[in-house]
Amino acid sequence: MYTSIDHMLCEVFFIKNTLIMGKSNSARIEEWIKTRGVVDRSKSGLSQHDMHANSSMLLTRVERILNDIEWTLINAEYGYNLSGIIDLTNYVLARDSYIQPLECDTLLEYLFTRNKTSHVKTIINKLHYD
Repeated sequence: MYTSIDHMLCEVFFIKNTLIMGKSNSARIEEWIKTRGVVDRSKSGLSQHDMHANSSMLLTRVERILNDIEWTLINAEYGYNLSGIIDLTNYVLARDSYIQPLECDTLLEYLFTRNKTSHVKTIINKLHYD
């Protein structure tokens, strides 16, 4: 179903962040869901609730396998959740302390929300690939 870990994480976070609609006027809702790309693309017949459940199970398994810093990185990169940016800042500053903590926060936010070009990119990429 998934071609790579990157593909799986993109799909799982996409499905997780998509609202589940109610059952009223199901034909119209099904059409709306199809236009949003939420329906199982592999034609396995899974419902939207099944897809959300599968996504939750995959994310729970990933969270159990990774340490806190790695999970924070995955949340920031794929889930656009920057709530753990302070943990990432501490991780970066522990390895290279030539910038101030607030500058590092700003650079990390820029890294995950806009363009992946900054001088902390190499540290984050090493964490990503480890």
